Amino acid sequence: MPQPRFIPDLAPLILESLHPSSWWPRDLLRLALVSPAFLHPVRKRLYARPSLASFRACVLLARTLDADSALPGLRELAIGGAMAVRAERFLHWVAHPYDVHTLCVDGSQAAAASQSAFSSSSSSSSYSMGCGRAEQGSLAWDESLAFKFAGLARLRLVALELDVAPPPPDTPYELAVGTLALEDVDVVAGHLVHLLHGSWPALTRLAVSAKAPDAQLGPALAACADTLQSLSVRYEDAAPFRALDDADAEGDADVLRHPLRALRSLAISGAPLTRAALARIAAPAQYPRLETLDVAGRGVGVSAGEWAGWLERLERLEGPEGALPALKQLGTPGGTCGKRWAPWGPGDEAVVRLREAAERRGVRLVRAA
Repeated sequence: MPQPRFIPDLAPLILESLHPSSWWPRDLLRLALVSPAFLHPVRKRLYARPSLASFRACVLLARTLDADSALPGLRELAIGGAMAVRAERFLHWVAHPYDVHTLCVDGSQAAAASQSAFSSSSSSSSYSMGCGRAEQGSLAWDESLAFKFAGLARLRLVALELDVAPPPPDTPYELAVGTLALEDVDVVAGHLVHLLHGSWPALTRLAVSAKAPDAQLGPALAACADTLQSLSVRYEDAAPFRALDDADAEGDADVLRHPLRALRSLAISGAPLTRAALARIAAPAQYPRLETLDVAGRGVGVSAGEWAGWLERLERLEGPEGALPALKQLGTPGGTCGKRWAPWGPGDEAVVRLREAAERRGVRLVRAA
């Protein structure tokens, strides 16, 4: 009886049957060992989206790409570990940077990697100072990098000290970044708005997670007020909620003060929030296209009854020019912050009223209790 034979032409079809994110690198490596037919398709996947954490990895990648001209150029690039310490050094070395459309610089492991690299070099040296300093992930962004990576569509920066050089005043960057994610990024010099100098109108999705995101976000939001469709802001170290009069909204998240006329999704987590902030969100000119509002965290000083009253006021203002006419989903924190956190119960009268108000307006309620 003839033995079953694998058809080499099926290898690319097997890989393409699932989305690239469904394949883990170790799974692809195992496939490459199953049959030589998988070797080239696997290489095309792995080397088109490398994740580099050391200079040795860079050397090996360059050697592989140089040896096989059939492999595609870099389209997605992620660097971390020791490579994220003064990451601009490596980024200036990238050949054909215009072809890179997704870039991630992750400094979350940079300190450990730099300390390990120092220890290794010291132990192999006949002379050592006897001390090493773990370095934080960092990136110095200037016009040369902006013009080198002009093809970027997605940019993600994680756990970095960011130094943004002042741009040339009359020369906007030719960037088309549609998605920008900043996670635990501290702007130590310059201004965030200069990161995408003159190119903010191309941005449609912005996610920020930081201890104090308000300080740098205002000018950036103003620069993409007519195009931004999704905004997610997470306050990592927000001050405890303090009771505020509705006329005094100084404690509210500053990002809520900027009208965003194209915004469809807004997520705020960890920020202090009052009834005055809710009223601002519902202003007709603030977020006229908003479809999803998600408020999370234990700094929200709005009770379930006040949320219900807010929805009821929206209901009375229904209409194309009314308050949040496109709202379809509302996420509430499931509790109220006062002197202490008070979670809502599913049978609370105010929660029942909130559910009824949401149902009447056709809004899906998330995390009510």
